Amino acid sequence: MGFEFSYYTNTVKDQILQTTLPQSSGGSSILMNVGELTNKGVELSVYGTPVQTPDFRWDLRANIAFNKNKVKKLADGLDILAHQNFDNGAAQLESHVGEPMGDWYTYTWKTDDKGNYLTSNGLYITDTETRHKVGNAMPDAVGGFGTSFTWKNWTLDAAFDFRIGGDVLTLPW
Repeated sequence: MGFEFSYYTNTVKDQILQTTLPQSSGGSSILMNVGELTNKGVELSVYGTPVQTPDFRWDLRANIAFNKNKVKKLADGLDILAHQNFDNGAAQLESHVGEPMGDWYTYTWKTDDKGNYLTSNGLYITDTETRHKVGNAMPDAVGGFGTSFTWKNWTLDAAFDFRIGGDVLTLPW
């Protein structure tokens, strides 16, 4: 049986990311060296062999990792990087300087001074003047677990991974 624990902090410079282009440019996106990103996190792994005989062996393993990132700077002249645009701008995946990478921005419903939603003909009224941050695509944690069964010269291995947190945009197609 064993375990491993890691803590890390690093800075990624000149990270290459895809960003959207105006349709008038003739293209939809471009890869760019976009700036600087910091990452901090921890990872824990545990593993062991609960059963071992001359002809049979059973191994178990699992890990989990937590990462936090922050956009320190983008390409010259940029404070916002638009990664992906959905439904003609109704939703957009963006990174802002000083914020975590991969924030979701969408139009939200208009409200009155008390926070009540405004309606027209029984439908909520969309505030199309400003997109608001509604979540982040990055997971809070990722990990996995696996097991292996070995009998003589035959091995059966199974591995599963998981992602906890992170907001996902579900599209109709």
